[in-house]
Amino acid sequence: MKTKADKSDKTNDIFRLDGKTAIVTGASRGIGRAIALRLAKQGADLLLVSRNSSNLDELKKEINNIGQKAESFAVDVSSPEQISEIFNKNVNVFGGVDILINNAAYTIFKSFTETTLGEFDGLFATNVKGAVSFIQGAAKCMKEQKRGGCIVVVTSINAVNALPNQAMYSATKSMLESLMRSSAAELAEYGIRVNSVVPGAILTDMNPHFTENYVKEFQKKIPAGRVGDPEDISDVVAFLCSDAARYMYGSSIIVDGGMLLRPLNKN
Repeated sequence: MKTKADKSDKTNDIFRLDGKTAIVTGASRGIGRAIALRLAKQGADLLLVSRNSSNLDELKKEINNIGQKAESFAVDVSSPEQISEIFNKNVNVFGGVDILINNAAYTIFKSFTETTLGEFDGLFATNVKGAVSFIQGAAKCMKEQKRGGCIVVVTSINAVNALPNQAMYSATKSMLESLMRSSAAELAEYGIRVNSVVPGAILTDMNPHFTENYVKEFQKKIPAGRVGDPEDISDVVAFLCSDAARYMYGSSIIVDGGMLLRPLNKN
C-alpha cells in the first residue's frame, strides 16, 4: 500500500508544467533542443522555432512520443514579420502561450576591431532584435490572457566577462541581460516573470573549436572539472518555468560549473 509520502501525484509536483504551452526559439539543436525536451517531459506542449525544418520535424516526433503536443515553425528570427505571424496565426492553436524561451542566437569568432559593421548588424538582428520581437509578442499575449506567464532569456557568461575573440557576440548577450531586467520590471505587475539563464562553456555545435583535446585541457580551468552539457542548462530553465521559481523576477542564474570563479588564464 502506498503512503501519502510515496504516492506519485503529478498535480502536486511544483516542478510540473502540465497544461502549459511553451515557445522555444533555436529549438533544432544544442541547448534549445534540450530545453524543448525537458519542458515536454515536465508536461508542457511546445511551439518549436528554428530555421532548420528537418531537425524540428524530428524533435516534434520525439515530443509526441513523450506524450505532448508540438508544432514546428521554420522561422528566421531576424525577421519581425515572420515572428509576428507566429503570434497572430499560430499561438491560438494551443490556446495561447504561457512560457517563452528566447534561446536563438549565433556567434562569430572575431575581435572587436576585426568585426565589420555588417557582421555586427547580422548578430544584432538575430540575437537582440529577434529577442525583442519574441518578448514583446509573448508579453502581449500573456497580458491579454490574464493568467501570467514566464519568459526566460538564454544569455552567456560572455555578458558578464566578455570574451575578446567573440567581442560582438558578447556585446549582444550583455544587451539581452539589460533587456531582461527592464522587461522584468515592466511586466511584473501582470504576473509575468522574466529571468535569464547564463550558460558557461557548453558542448554544442556553436563551439566547433571544442575538439576532444581542447576540451580535455580547457576543463582543467573549470572548478566543476568538466565542460557543460545542454541538459545542464535545460534543467535550470525548467526550474525557472515552474512554480518553484514563483518569486523570481529579473534574476540571472549563472550555470557555468564555477568557470567565473577563476581566471581563464590560470593553469
